[in-house]
Amino acid sequence: LVDCVMRRCLAEGNQGDGYVLYLKNLGRNSAPISIRLEDCRAVGNRCGFRFITGNGEERSAVGGRMEVVNGRFEGSLGSGIAVAEKPAQVCPVRLLNCRVVNAAVAEPKTPPILLQSGPGNSEAVGGVEFVDCVVVDPVERLPLGYRDFGGGMKLAAISGSITVEHQGRQNVY
Repeated sequence: LVDCVMRRCLAEGNQGDGYVLYLKNLGRNSAPISIRLEDCRAVGNRCGFRFITGNGEERSAVGGRMEVVNGRFEGSLGSGIAVAEKPAQVCPVRLLNCRVVNAAVAEPKTPPILLQSGPGNSEAVGGVEFVDCVVVDPVERLPLGYRDFGGGMKLAAISGSITVEHQGRQNVY
């Protein structure tokens, strides 16, 4: 998964996720990834974009980088963006000018953007940068949430800004 670029793609109406990169079978001894999604949309899927790596004694994460540029994730049943089990110091994820629109509207406890640890994780989760990202949300809630299924895993290296548009108001986080 080196020098992979997807441009102007549409993932629509899937029972599963729109774009999912499940990289648990790759580890620190694998070639570093370089994946970029440009101007891609996901409409009406379970989750718009999901990125999962290994994190733990048996499943260390692959190196490299992941970028999503001008992504638009609309009408997801759950979170619009999810990053799971990714160690904070390995394989940074950069979300540039991405929009999450009307995600998890029927699930007010589900955040539009979700970070998540998993059982057996041993490293802090994170390493995600938000650059000029926007969440359009009819539900009043925070744009970003964390679910710790690893038991006491910390978040680290989360940076950038997320603007939330809710009922004509804007808040920057």
